[in-house]
Amino acid sequence: MLLRLVWAGSALIFAVCTLITLVLAFPLQLVALPWDRDRRVAGAVTRWTWGVAHFFVHPLWRVRITGRERLGGRGRILVANHQSMLDIPALFQLPVSLRLTARPGVFALPVYGRMARFGGHLCVDPEADLSGLVDRVRGLLDRGISVVIFPEGTRGDGARLLPFKRGAFELAIRVDAEVQPVVIRGTINAMEPGTAFSRVFRPQIELHVLPPLSPIGATRRSLAREARSAMEATFAGPSPLHVPQELFALYRPVSAFAAGFARWKTDLDPAFWAAWQRLPREGVVVDLGAGEGLLGAYLRACGSTVTIIGFDLDEARIQRARAVSSPGDVYHVGDARTAPLPAGAAAVVALDLLHYLPAPEQDALIERMAGALAPGGMLLIRDPEVRGGFTVLSERLMVAMGRHQGAGVEARGAGAIAARVRRHFRQVEVEDCSAGPFRNTLITAVAPPRGPGV
Repeated sequence: MLLRLVWAGSALIFAVCTLITLVLAFPLQLVALPWDRDRRVAGAVTRWTWGVAHFFVHPLWRVRITGRERLGGRGRILVANHQSMLDIPALFQLPVSLRLTARPGVFALPVYGRMARFGGHLCVDPEADLSGLVDRVRGLLDRGISVVIFPEGTRGDGARLLPFKRGAFELAIRVDAEVQPVVIRGTINAMEPGTAFSRVFRPQIELHVLPPLSPIGATRRSLAREARSAMEATFAGPSPLHVPQELFALYRPVSAFAAGFARWKTDLDPAFWAAWQRLPREGVVVDLGAGEGLLGAYLRACGSTVTIIGFDLDEARIQRARAVSSPGDVYHVGDARTAPLPAGAAAVVALDLLHYLPAPEQDALIERMAGALAPGGMLLIRDPEVRGGFTVLSERLMVAMGRHQGAGVEARGAGAIAARVRRHFRQVEVEDCSAGPFRNTLITAVAPPRGPGV
């Protein structure tokens, strides 16, 4: 009964947001219409009242966006899979100006059709020639407005991608626009009874923004094939939504606290998903400050075949890491500042360690990490002090409670750490991977490859 009430509430909120759009948005759009030729005001009003409002007022829906840094610049052709009526409100969470494409039947609807027209969205007849659409789309793209097309042409079942129609890719070639694939996951389940209720405090809808594809030298067939290949790999790949639940089950035999902490930490802290995206998929990964072995467990749940060698001062935590470790993984009770590190590692990682050390010891540890890498190996460090706030405060609280060993927290900032890393590496990247309450930066560096004859 309770789940039916949750389902009814979801539908009611969807209807209320649509009503708000009708009552408030249309008058604002009409006032702006004479001077809003690009329909920017109309599009923004529709986006906020019908799109963002759905997820702002609904307590059970959350959207997690990965790859948002890939957006920007000139407008692009965004191609997305389609599985639910929530896909459109979800896409409106992207921090760019968008125009949607829809069949004439949508524009004929009494409510949604009017919303689409006033928002400046595009009516596309699949049987008609693209010539009439090219100039409108090119004008939008030149003004920084991206155009969304669902290349499947209809809603799928959420289990697989349907065959792509090639109109979106022909259009991209004709207007010389990059194609940006976007994978939507979770919307098909968000309004079904019994699914949203169990995820009240966790994001359950995912938008994966993939790297843009250039139309230069491409055919519509090759461009469609390239987009589909990238989208299928993400659609079938690991999910930042589901991995925390897998870790909860993995750690549950160890203790209820360990299971709850594993789910909470990996769900809210974006560093784990970011690390999975950047680290090599095979070889030895040295995890300094490994704790309960969360990084290794997370990488395994995502399908990685790396071998983890972890170090931590806390013997109880290392015991928990060993309890869930995979064959071949080794966890040592030891001090990362003095313990012998294995040579020739594919990666050396310090997600939750460096900021517990004084600055001189941080510099010495960075030098040790660099020395343990194989040619072409990766160094990965997380610094929590970006845009300040929750991450550092939570770490200081953990130290005060005795959950982390160390005298305190010294978050120097990504700039200072990157400067030290550059003393040992030429190729260094600093990326803001903040999300939710956690604010942090990842500093990655790649050791130079071994030269010929060396």
